[in-house]
Amino acid sequence: MNFISKILGYRDFSKKNEIIEELKKYNFSDFGDKEKLDNVNQLIFFQTRRQQTWLFASNENLYCVLDDITLNSFEIKWNIIKSKLIHNEEVVLKLIIDDSFSEKSGKIDFGKQHKGWLYSKSIFKKPLELEESIHNLLLSSMT
Repeated sequence: MNFISKILGYRDFSKKNEIIEELKKYNFSDFGDKEKLDNVNQLIFFQTRRQQTWLFASNENLYCVLDDITLNSFEIKWNIIKSKLIHNEEVVLKLIIDDSFSEKSGKIDFGKQHKGWLYSKSIFKKPLELEESIHNLLLSSMT
């Protein structure tokens, strides 16, 4: 965290284990003990000095977590269940990636319901890199 952020009273970004503990408190589905939240994989796809957006993939769900240090804590924005992501060990989630949004950011749609999420071109230089990273995240977590 930089000096100005500390003066403004901003907190540090949340750690992976803090987010996982919060995911355990939420009940997005009826998976119960079937969902293994202690063994999730994660991917940061958007990052600025004050905000970052993560994908967390368990064996049963994909979660999107927005962490804004100007707020008191992060927020779990949405989840998608495995049956809408993977079928016959192949990714079926339709990703639409637009890299023309700005010089530093592109936009990604996760299916029809979760549209217009920003991603950082400093993390993913090409749309294919982002798509492959998300596919690898899902396949390594859910198959």
